[in-house]
Amino acid sequence: MGGRFLLGADIGGTFSRFALFRLEKEAGGLSLLLLPESKITLSTRESGSFAGLLERLRRALPSGGAGACSELACASLAVPGPVENGLCLAPNIPWPLALSELEKTLGCPGSLLNDFAAQGRACLFPSLLGLKPVLPGVLRPERSAAVLGAGTGLGKSQILPPFRPEAPEQAGNRPGEKRAGLYFDHASLRPEALAALERRVLPSEGGHALFPFRGEEEAAFESFARRLGRRLEVIGDMVVTGCGLSLLYAFHQGEEVLRPPEEIVPLLRPGSPVLEWFARFYARACRDFALETLALGGVYISGGLAGRLPGLLEHPAFAEEFRRSETQAHLLANLRVCRISSPDAGLWGSAVHGLSLGEWL
Repeated sequence: MGGRFLLGADIGGTFSRFALFRLEKEAGGLSLLLLPESKITLSTRESGSFAGLLERLRRALPSGGAGACSELACASLAVPGPVENGLCLAPNIPWPLALSELEKTLGCPGSLLNDFAAQGRACLFPSLLGLKPVLPGVLRPERSAAVLGAGTGLGKSQILPPFRPEAPEQAGNRPGEKRAGLYFDHASLRPEALAALERRVLPSEGGHALFPFRGEEEAAFESFARRLGRRLEVIGDMVVTGCGLSLLYAFHQGEEVLRPPEEIVPLLRPGSPVLEWFARFYARACRDFALETLALGGVYISGGLAGRLPGLLEHPAFAEEFRRSETQAHLLANLRVCRISSPDAGLWGSAVHGLSLGEWL
């Protein structure tokens, strides 16, 4: 196999990120190494089609040697929506993403998988995640875990047990290895082992379920969001996202025009009601998904907004809302919540999925 490469990608509604992973066969197994210098970020919105995005990527890859399309063993892309029969109709991207287009443009075997299915796969190797504590609790590795996060959309997935985030097997760097990577032995690369890995992560489209509001003030915001969003119903994808931040800011400022989220973030101060409401809504989304999946193995928060909004997850409103329940407060009090700080989690998850596309040993 020599110096062949796997292309991993995390396609978002605003930006798409790509990176190359070196696949190296060694005595005893296979190493999968992310090449930091290969990372490419492209604006999704500036591409008029999936083919257009892939063509921009193809031109950005080196024309020869490491990274050239001729050196790609496969391409695995995480996409923001459900994948059916090689096609994704992403709610936050105005054009379809087709596997046939991917393989045609890059000239190698490919795969599309849900973006939070990729995040869940990355969570199976926690040493790569840069986990940061949000709320303390007791981990139950024999139970499932929940992964969710806000960016352009609200993504969710569930990890089936066993899940041992503090003692992952075959994860992280080998002794003396300077670059972040994974090392797989022959046993872990057996087809049945790879298939088992794939089955342990369940994607979800829970971000498109109705969002629950409470009290008169929140009811007023719900009406405001329906009117400005021109929607009959308000779903999580309109609330715990960049769109939701824009709606909250306009609501509290009495504005009728939505500002882009990147303009709002610098304006928020620790005492801002916008930050307080957003923290409360984010916690509510986390709490409800944790209850729906009985995530005693922990809650793992990913997505760009958690990192770009200082003080969001540390806000008192987040902890208060997450622990709030008239019936299950005792259960929520013991759930551990962590943030995935690594921006490469989606890339790693897509790359791990890509291993199932070929015979690597």
